Amino acid sequence: PAAEQPAAPAAEQPAPAGQEEEAAAEEAEEAAAEEAAEPQEVVNADLQVTIRRAGGETVSGHVKRIERSVDWFADEGWTTEPDKLVIEVENSTGERDVPWTEVKSVTVKPGKVPADVDCYYDSDWTPWMYDCTLKTTARVTLKDGTSWEVTNRHKWRFTFDDDSSVEFWLWKHPAREQDTESVDLDTVNPENYDLYTKLQQRLREEAAHSLVVGITVQ
Repeated sequence: PAAEQPAAPAAEQPAPAGQEEEAAAEEAEEAAAEEAAEPQEVVNADLQVTIRRAGGETVSGHVKRIERSVDWFADEGWTTEPDKLVIEVENSTGERDVPWTEVKSVTVKPGKVPADVDCYYDSDWTPWMYDCTLKTTARVTLKDGTSWEVTNRHKWRFTFDDDSSVEFWLWKHPAREQDTESVDLDTVNPENYDLYTKLQQRLREEAAHSLVVGITVQ
């Protein structure tokens, strides 16, 4: 007998137009949700600046984003809230908050190590956190010609168009490091004086080379 021929496959039926529209709508919603979930770049500045370090190195460029630390050390992160992006200053006429758009230049004069260094430990950390802070004198000249002294300790971060960034303090410059060993009731000498020495040496090197000592805003 003749071999049976396999039945031809049924032609694939196109999906109803309503289903195609529904699938397209779902895809569009998913794409929109993914886009919304992605962090949007913050561009909150339009400044041409030159930053000078103690060792003579300079960095110049267009700053597209200014951030200020939430706490003094940026342990809690950074903020771009407009009311936080001001420099607290004072002179003989009083105190005020100055936005960077009003700044013409900043000069930072570091003190001497160890004479102008305060060291302490913070037992809220485990192991303890050690901090040596170098006193600095930071003066701001505004575009209106007035001169002011900086009084806030927060850290700043400038991000340039190429996404490189510079972080710096204006008033007081700290060096911090957490101890490697925890302290308990049986510890005979709980305070780590060697770590104080190490931090002071770090401040001495930074004050001579990497510390930001000048900012010019055009």
